Amino acid sequence: MLALAILLLPTTPGIGRRALLHAGIVGASVSPSAALAATVPPLEFASADGGLRWAELKQGAGAPFRPGQRVSIDYIMTRRGGAKIHSTVEAGEPFSWTLGDGSVIAGLEQAVGGGGGVPPMLAGGARRVIVPMTLGYGSQTTMASDRLWQTDVRELGPVPPPFVWLDKNNERVDSYLRFKNLFQNPNAFNQPDLVLDIRLRASPED
Repeated sequence: MLALAILLLPTTPGIGRRALLHAGIVGASVSPSAALAATVPPLEFASADGGLRWAELKQGAGAPFRPGQRVSIDYIMTRRGGAKIHSTVEAGEPFSWTLGDGSVIAGLEQAVGGGGGVPPMLAGGARRVIVPMTLGYGSQTTMASDRLWQTDVRELGPVPPPFVWLDKNNERVDSYLRFKNLFQNPNAFNQPDLVLDIRLRASPED
């Protein structure tokens, strides 16, 4: 909740979101839940072609990015109905790629660049998307010759780095290992839906 509140904060010149997180500025005068209640309206999800579901968290401004342009985002990655996997806000490492280059999962490309009924994100905007397996890291689940289920895994971004953080029980979690177990395991029956809270940065330096 705190990470999502910071994800939606505008950038203050000279002060990064990671510094705000460690300084506890968000929680100094208002609780994380109250900050979110004041910032994020009740989410209304729309369904796009291919099964992507999306809801606006914050409207951006300016012209949309075009294929071939470099885009940079902050994201919070969560398993649908489960625990958080990774936050670029907490890690202090935004994720970047060239729009349309095929290096990221289709659900993220559609969420940011638009298409299939989804409008493109604008700089400074934030959006929550629910990505099904077919638009994420797995293409299909099949029965192998030894009668074990196998999922064809796509090795695409974003892939969280080996960033270690503490969960609500004060236990250490490695973002990469949690991600790998959920979304890069070919022996899994299937993959859970992926939830991404995305903030589109105006530039890689924003």
